[in-house]
Amino acid sequence: MMATTSDSTDSGRTTRDRARKEAGVSLRELWTRALLVVLSPILFLGLVEAALWAFGVGVDGPFWIDAPHRPGFVVSNPQFGKRFFPPSAARRPVPTDVEVPKPAGTYRVLVLGGSAAMGIPDPAYSFSRYGEILLQRAKPEQSVEVINGAMTAINSHVARVVARDSLRIEPDVVWIYMGNNEVVGPWGAGTVLKSRTASLAMIRASIALGELRLGRALQRLAAGSSRPAATNEDGPDAVTGWRGMALFSRFRLGPEDPALKRVYGHFEHNLRDTIVLLREAGVRVVVSTVGVDLRHTPPFASDPDAAVSDDPKTDDSALPWPGRDEVIRGWRLGDLSSVAAHLDAAARRRPGHAEITYLQGLVALELGDPAAARGKLIEARDADTLRFRADSVVNGILRRVAAETGAELADGAARLDAASPDGVAGETMFWEHVHLKPAGNRVLARTFVEATLGQAPALGDGALEDGALDAAVAWSTVQESRVTEQMVAMMDAEPFVRQWRHELRAGARHRHLRRLRASASTAEAQMRDRDLIRGAQGERPDDVALQQALGPADQV
Repeated sequence: MMATTSDSTDSGRTTRDRARKEAGVSLRELWTRALLVVLSPILFLGLVEAALWAFGVGVDGPFWIDAPHRPGFVVSNPQFGKRFFPPSAARRPVPTDVEVPKPAGTYRVLVLGGSAAMGIPDPAYSFSRYGEILLQRAKPEQSVEVINGAMTAINSHVARVVARDSLRIEPDVVWIYMGNNEVVGPWGAGTVLKSRTASLAMIRASIALGELRLGRALQRLAAGSSRPAATNEDGPDAVTGWRGMALFSRFRLGPEDPALKRVYGHFEHNLRDTIVLLREAGVRVVVSTVGVDLRHTPPFASDPDAAVSDDPKTDDSALPWPGRDEVIRGWRLGDLSSVAAHLDAAARRRPGHAEITYLQGLVALELGDPAAARGKLIEARDADTLRFRADSVVNGILRRVAAETGAELADGAARLDAASPDGVAGETMFWEHVHLKPAGNRVLARTFVEATLGQAPALGDGALEDGALDAAVAWSTVQESRVTEQMVAMMDAEPFVRQWRHELRAGARHRHLRRLRASASTAEAQMRDRDLIRGAQGERPDDVALQQALGPADQV
């Protein structure tokens, strides 16, 4: 009986041991299989990424890449824009080379933003160029570099990536001047460049995916397969080709459009994250409000009930507001009281109409009330349903986020207005709606420099006055004629041709251009231009823009 019990006990123990052993094997197998499930796709993706790297496929790279044949330097990546734009529409940064690590004794400033910050129509006369001259005079003991990291058509989604990539060049300060492209730039609510409805999480996931070669390859494949056919109205390269502002001119957003509010939210998040990223890396940040032409740029589109439309024929000028003909007639006769009465009646019937509000502002200027005029012109800018200009909400975000994140504020918009006749910025500061003339870039440069230094740089012997600054960048009648020709051609196209009384303003621009051409074409003007460039180059022999302006044939 005892033996039977013992045998039974031994048999039970053996069975339990065998069960434990089998269970242990199963558990190990389970872990092995689980690891294979997790690691196999990772290994596969790694092999694919390595293969794409080996063949140079799929990636356009960060904003700064190693300089070919120049160890110790990085250059702005000409392919960077392809991560955010269709290939044939991709914009390029200013060609720039930067020494890394940063040499001892170097004070380095980076500029972030869109085309206004870049210095369009010619970065050689951007506020970054004027700012470098001002800072160098204020810091003679250091080597000062103001690096232009801005790009045409980018917005805060892209600028955040540029800021992160630019930690590699070790900036001491970053100047931020952006806000004009939030609606029309990548992922904006009025763009053709990326999805107009993506959430911020989706946008950032797409950007992160694009940093992998496989991700970029897949994104390019998807973009190519989903490209819509061009129409006669759109032109042969409407989606993938760069046609400037005309590319976006069918997308209208009223002030209360939910899509616009989403844009504001994305802008605030991106701006805040960009500033925090830079400040945590020990970089000072100066943020400027964005100035625009309030006085001489009528609204591009005026219907307050407009929405994003896929109809390229959308044109609210085809539905003239009541009293428009009477306003034109009164203006021609110089009868401002009649014009004002008709505008007030029209405003009651079409409240929030941008063009009516704009004209009320012009009448107030003519009647000697600049404060009322300024209010109306700002209201008209904010009501413009083709949103190519930073508005009051954008500038409010810039001010608030700068204060909340500890960034310094440079109130560029206020300074540009203050430097303009009647305190309303217009054609003395701007070529058109947002791009700055040398006068505007000088104002903005001084604003940034003062915010950076905490004070205005001393003028000293006059070397920092307007004429001396223009001479330092070699701005001449010849250069003015060349650049004006570019801008006049731009304003002869969509969407400028639909603005209030475009023909009259275009005629004045062309007459001014003819006078400039005549002045610039003389032998004396050409000689003065070359002498000016040589003089500036003597002061700044390593200035690439001056070397390019002079040309190889004129180098001495």
